[in-house]
Amino acid sequence: MDMSRDAVHSWLVRSHGVVIAAADTTATCQEAQRLHDLGSTASIALGRLLTATALVSAVQKRRGLLSLQIVGRGQLRQVFADMTDDGYLRGYVRNPHIGFPLVPGEDPTLRIRVGHAIAPGSCSMIREPGRADFVQSTSDLVSGEVDHDVESAVRVSDQIVTSLTCEVLLDDKLAVRHAAGVILQPLPHGDVASLETIAAKLRDGELAKRLLAKGGDVLAVLRDVAPGAEPVEEPRAIAWKCRCSVDRVRGALRMLTAHDLSDMIAKGDPVEVTCDFCGTVYTMGRDDMQAAHDELIASQN
Repeated sequence: MDMSRDAVHSWLVRSHGVVIAAADTTATCQEAQRLHDLGSTASIALGRLLTATALVSAVQKRRGLLSLQIVGRGQLRQVFADMTDDGYLRGYVRNPHIGFPLVPGEDPTLRIRVGHAIAPGSCSMIREPGRADFVQSTSDLVSGEVDHDVESAVRVSDQIVTSLTCEVLLDDKLAVRHAAGVILQPLPHGDVASLETIAAKLRDGELAKRLLAKGGDVLAVLRDVAPGAEPVEEPRAIAWKCRCSVDRVRGALRMLTAHDLSDMIAKGDPVEVTCDFCGTVYTMGRDDMQAAHDELIASQN
């Protein structure tokens, strides 16, 4: 895969039985902002969800495709992200150009709240460890702040103590400057009090302050807040990559009815399909629609 500087690092506080995963997702979030021309609020919301997806994937028991979706009644409406077992992330925001003014008292270089652009609503998590196997869970949003909501969803779904903090810091031009996150869970019989002590050093904007002070180096932050932690496996590279293709679009055509395809062929107008994840536009001509029609008819005989 493309070995960008983005990665998930798995660490362990062995003496207290606390598992920690830390992710640097800066390049991934910058690419998401570029592809979708995201406003500041949308950049933070999607960046947090992309980071959360990478971190939840790192601690789940069975590897495989993980999807997280937040649907709310705020102006962002929907934020979606998924990650493959190969470490490829992608996502989108239904209203990508949203950029609200700061809440009074907020520092534009630190944690910026986005809950008012999302909540109320729900968070859904779909895990697909196998091609014919998936597990879905849905929970109500607790704040709309994305990392808080995913943390709650994991706690409800897995029935395990979890602390998740994700940050997307913007520069003075509202471009993504740093993006990173940390998730903590106890091993069986691990010390939950020690976990909470570490988590308290990251919550309520503390991770943002530490990231800014460390130039975005999430591992330097981790060494400060959990000096007893040590790496337990090689870093897992992650990167933005969309899975759309002409073949997938042709496959989508085959999901239409023969009648619908016949009507489209008769009209003769090309059909444009735009990928939600990367904005690529695919144009399906009459020959494509005829091939889909013929394959559909053959499959029914």
